[in-house]
Amino acid sequence: PPFLPVPPTKKKQIDNVQPNENSDGLSASERIALRHGLFSGGGSGGEVVLRSILRLAPRLLSKRSGSMLAIVSEFMNAHPGMGLEIKIQNWWNQGQEKETTSIPLLSGSGSRTSGIVFTNEYPLSAETYASRRAGGHNGHNNEEEFQVWNDHLIRERIKSVSPGLLFISRSDGMDNLDRSNHMDASLTSSTVGVSGNASDLIVRQCVVPKSHLGSVWTPQNWEAAKFIRQTWSNEEE
Repeated sequence: PPFLPVPPTKKKQIDNVQPNENSDGLSASERIALRHGLFSGGGSGGEVVLRSILRLAPRLLSKRSGSMLAIVSEFMNAHPGMGLEIKIQNWWNQGQEKETTSIPLLSGSGSRTSGIVFTNEYPLSAETYASRRAGGHNGHNNEEEFQVWNDHLIRERIKSVSPGLLFISRSDGMDNLDRSNHMDASLTSSTVGVSGNASDLIVRQCVVPKSHLGSVWTPQNWEAAKFIRQTWSNEEE
């Protein structure tokens, strides 16, 4: 599921309350927690689960060429230039540098790890995101929930949110830095975090052009699917 920046709650006895049951007596933050719960909760900042996955991934993803990790998530502060790709690289590389030997690195012949994070051309502002996440469910005042969401995003310094897709793959060692001439112009040029370690991750952010068919996630948005497929194919050439 997408990992959402769910506002924290002091948590009354909501564990035994089902989302479709009468939630009278619960506060706005408790209703939000009940609705999203563990299924889509990504921690207060929306990145706890994603960060954990990316820190584990270097030790779990085979180093064989062609191995791939694919993640569907919401991405915080997703406007190009806000450092989304750098964050992803840092989480991966932190996991790779972890000195624990409890999970052995999986071996293979791949020598280059690269990825692309696809996001909408126009991420939602924090205010618009809060408005869309606010309830209005079962007759409750969604203005109250909007305020909870909006205040929470401000505290977390989340200025924009975009649905997105992250693909990371191992390859045979072609220098991905030389591929920029073959990439779509919508790719950002940042490759911060590159080091001498061939297993370090290089990530580019790619904005998917706005379409009347919907966002990067919309199943019937064939334009987005075609764009992503073409861009990824170019990356693998």
